[in-house]
Amino acid sequence: MRQDVVHIATAINKGYLPYFAVMLQSIKRHCDASRRYCIHVLSSDVEQSDLEQMLITEDKLVAVDLLDVAWFKNETEKMEFGEFFSVECIYRLALLKLIPNVDKIIYLDSDLIVLDDISILFDTELGCNYVAAVRDIGIAGMVGGYAPDEAERLRSIGIEDASGYFSSGVMVWNLSKTRQDFTLSQLIEWIEENKPRYSDQDCLNYFFAGSVCYLDSKWNTLFDSENIRVSQIAPYASKALQEEYLRAREKPSIFHFAGPVKPWAEYVDGSPRFWGEARSSALYEPVLRRYVNSENKKLFKLVWETFDDVYFRLSEAERIREDLHKRLSEAERSIQMLQDRIDQLEQQKTPIATRLYNKIGLRGK
Repeated sequence: MRQDVVHIATAINKGYLPYFAVMLQSIKRHCDASRRYCIHVLSSDVEQSDLEQMLITEDKLVAVDLLDVAWFKNETEKMEFGEFFSVECIYRLALLKLIPNVDKIIYLDSDLIVLDDISILFDTELGCNYVAAVRDIGIAGMVGGYAPDEAERLRSIGIEDASGYFSSGVMVWNLSKTRQDFTLSQLIEWIEENKPRYSDQDCLNYFFAGSVCYLDSKWNTLFDSENIRVSQIAPYASKALQEEYLRAREKPSIFHFAGPVKPWAEYVDGSPRFWGEARSSALYEPVLRRYVNSENKKLFKLVWETFDDVYFRLSEAERIREDLHKRLSEAERSIQMLQDRIDQLEQQKTPIATRLYNKIGLRGK
């Protein structure tokens, strides 16, 4: 049955506010005017005044609900996270407690843009499944041969069938069924015990295995991270999944910048899509300023590295020049010594000849 309110959640910190504004704008630009949307923002440091000052406020279609998870951060502050992950990654798990009256919600990572009406995704029939999500093309490719050790890693934490591994960056989550079968404490304890590489994502794949409704890749189209996801990793996934992913890249409904490099830091795959949405966002100027500052830093770094390289090469050339000068001076001294010896021998030649002549009686003849 269709619900009037489309519930969406995301997790951010203050530093991510400008990028959240871009995501929010992309949702607004494509929403159905006959529906209402509620964005639940999970954060431990963002305050309502931050949202108001940055013009991230509700309107007649979209309401913004700030959920304080400082308590949850304190409970999980000793947890270990991978290089590109943070405590914000597991905030989504707190939804089980924070919004007890909401039975179904879309969870979105905040490093993505929505390019279609997200209510279509929200209306996905979940049945008895815990979530609806997209198979992770990166994990599928690694397990398929790009990084076969990934399959062993997953088995070591109890995930036997990697073919069903999904990305938790975009999920339609059946909160009601999850609350019935699991507790928040169970999920956190599993993460603390196993210390998985992909924290909450590994956790949800472990607990939800066998009860996942799989979505088309267009609902979570991963960008070409570091220019290897499309050309090097995806070909190791199943042919069907690879073809689905490549089709989704042509016309994505959600484009996800999942990776260490983001479009607000440098030009990447999908940057035109991101900036197309960013230009209409309330925080376009802060996003642009950060991008320019990032580019300036990279330019400065490039100039400095170039200068450092040139300076090194000049120093090396000067050292070689001095060495050659030293060798040339030594060669000149050797030549001079040789010339002096030749002159000395030339001076000695006449007296020797004279003595020989005298000895054989040729003198004066």
